[in-house]
Amino acid sequence: LPIWQALRSGRILSQLLDLARAQNLGHQALDQVDLCAMARTVLSEQAPSAHALGQDLGLVAPATPVWVSGHVTMLTLALRNLVDNAIRHTPPGTQIEVRSEERRVGKECRSR
Repeated sequence: LPIWQALRSGRILSQLLDLARAQNLGHQALDQVDLCAMARTVLSEQAPSAHALGQDLGLVAPATPVWVSGHVTMLTLALRNLVDNAIRHTPPGTQIEVRSEERRVGKECRSR
């Protein structure tokens, strides 16, 4: 099995496991999630992959937490997927930035 097929199979398996986790969250209560802390965790987990491809990861976030209500598992999976896609689909030397901030109209965590 070529290495790229093994990596692709591993990614598909990971996505299927994520889907199974998501389906089990339907009846769980919402958590209070700090978007800043979640983004720091996801970026630290993804840093080796980004570094191996010559990319830089950055976080723009306030010193205080940005709290939202949601399923921590789903929010983490969504951000991890966004960062993973940015790593895999941008050229070497790219600065991948995640922003977590509170705005007058709400709270958000975005990547660019």
